[in-house]
Amino acid sequence: MNYAKFNRQIKLPGFGLLQQKKLFEAKVLLIGAGGLGCPALLYLAAAGVGQIGVVDFDTVEESNLARQILFDANDIGQLKAQIACTKIQQAFPDSTLTPFTFKLDESTIEITNDFDLVIDGSDNFETRYLLNDYCAAQNTPLIYGSVSRYEGQVGVFNVETESGQKFNLRDIFPIEPKSGMVENCAEAGVLGVVAGLIGILQATEAIKLITGLGSNLNQEMLTYNALSNQFYSVQITPKSKSIIHSEPKTIEDFRSELEEIDYKLIALLEERNELIKKIAKVKKESNMEIVQAQQWEKTMAKKLIELEKLSLNKEFVLDIFNRIHQESIAEQKKYYGNN
Repeated sequence: MNYAKFNRQIKLPGFGLLQQKKLFEAKVLLIGAGGLGCPALLYLAAAGVGQIGVVDFDTVEESNLARQILFDANDIGQLKAQIACTKIQQAFPDSTLTPFTFKLDESTIEITNDFDLVIDGSDNFETRYLLNDYCAAQNTPLIYGSVSRYEGQVGVFNVETESGQKFNLRDIFPIEPKSGMVENCAEAGVLGVVAGLIGILQATEAIKLITGLGSNLNQEMLTYNALSNQFYSVQITPKSKSIIHSEPKTIEDFRSELEEIDYKLIALLEERNELIKKIAKVKKESNMEIVQAQQWEKTMAKKLIELEKLSLNKEFVLDIFNRIHQESIAEQKKYYGNN
């Protein structure tokens, strides 16, 4: 290994040849060579990680080029994992790159057993939850990342905290969303630089985890919002044991899950109410009418489209939203009267 190449980071306080050797001996598996995976892969190899595997069965498309920085127009139609590994291997010959051009599913998930830690750069809930549950069961460190529109999240799972606890994705989002409930990047859009930043943060957490430097995001989910220029974190509390290892066995288990969902609904309604107050302030300052009938019709039309994808009773859900809307109008009138 050419240590001179890594001279600048070896000189860092707390770093040194020992930490560089740990990086070279590390084996990291990257799931997805997309908007998150490309920058993560680049900086892992640049830091001197010795063995890196890349799992991705997809091919490069033109719409990928704005955020998946390892690819160019000449790569369109070719396998992402193969192209990414070839380019990184040429740039960083000290690292060994291995492409896996299959889909990660229940028949291939055991590939994670051959690596020290896994980075999740996937773009769908099915893969995320499969990967999360398997790594949690195997106690494999998993570095989570996700992006949507102008926002991204990073977390470190299955790494013991000072209190001896370990957390995973189901401690934050216990139930995997049904297909179609949440828009993916292709539907909602994503700002390329946000994906780049989150991918780099994932690589940073991996480097810290391997070298033992600093603290990890193993008890919190870090969120970045590009529009507000803000980073904020949410502390994680354990909720996942029964969900990962077994289905609820008693009616009390089901009731406990229902209570948790109801609590979240109440919290979301409170959060929505605070947004309504901010909207009322803007409307009053702009001399706008409280009731914006045309805007509400557009909003309800979008909700109807989403409801077509679900098994919920349409009239029931629309009635709930209409009641919420009436309460929102009452809250805005109250604001107008008090200010």
